[in-house]
Amino acid sequence: MLIAIIAIILVCLSIAGMRTVALKAPAKVSYDPEITPEEVKTAEEKLCAMIRIPTVSKREDEDLSQFYRFHEELEKLMPWHPAVQHRKHIRK
Repeated sequence: MLIAIIAIILVCLSIAGMRTVALKAPAKVSYDPEITPEEVKTAEEKLCAMIRIPTVSKREDEDLSQFYRFHEELEKLMPWHPAVQHRKHIRK
């Protein structure tokens, strides 16, 4: 009985080993996006516009107007951003 269990385990291990050897590594994919200087400039301008908004949190300060302004700017500049999509979904 013990020999049969050991034989089954060895067969399973040998099958797993053969399948592992037969697997091939996926082909290396090269990603070379073609970004124009105009696209870089646009991205820089958008990032600068968002960085200019002072969103520093303080416990004693409950004024959230700058955070709301940041959210509005984010919606305007990057409507595809997941955070914007999440907020739109919540508002429904």
